[in-house]
Amino acid sequence: WPFCRLPDLHCVLLKTFISIFFLLIDVCQLKLDAGTCSNFSMKWFFEVRSGECVQFWYGGCDGNSNRFNTQEDLYCLFPTARCFLEKDSGGACGSYMSRWYYSQQTKKCMHFWYGGCGGNENRFLTEDEHIYCSCHRPFFLKLDAGSCSNFSVKWYFNVRSGGCVQFWYGGCDGNSNRFDTQEDCEIRCLRAKKVSPNI
Repeated sequence: WPFCRLPDLHCVLLKTFISIFFLLIDVCQLKLDAGTCSNFSMKWFFEVRSGECVQFWYGGCDGNSNRFNTQEDLYCLFPTARCFLEKDSGGACGSYMSRWYYSQQTKKCMHFWYGGCGGNENRFLTEDEHIYCSCHRPFFLKLDAGSCSNFSVKWYFNVRSGGCVQFWYGGCDGNSNRFDTQEDCEIRCLRAKKVSPNI
């Protein structure tokens, strides 16, 4: 962490936040494990396929880390989980409705027709609602130099190094982890992480 001059609370918070982020992604990918023993209690786990918190009976021993005491505990740790779900148009239960979903591929809100029932939580009434997803957190996005050949120097936040890095941007496409100056990058990413440490 070359940009850190200890003791610096900002650096400590940033390193902690990044570590927790990668840990939570791994935790939420784990499949349901009810554990062993017979001391049953009701717990919650994050189901990747549906993007929802689901209750289950935990045996009291073993199991894995995808286990939470309350639904609130889970969503406090991983509130943007629904944004990682694929588009799901649901079933045909009447007339189709215009809806929006957040695409991890394009990093944009995309239109689709919802069948009225089923589906998953990656569904928004308006295009603007997708801001709930990672749009306010561009620092999680990988470097994307874009297309075209109208090159200019830009900056992006590198999660692994914890700092802003210069790159050549092609002028088209790319993603929101792109800033005109190092200062813009640091203000947006470092301060955002400090102020909003939940994922």
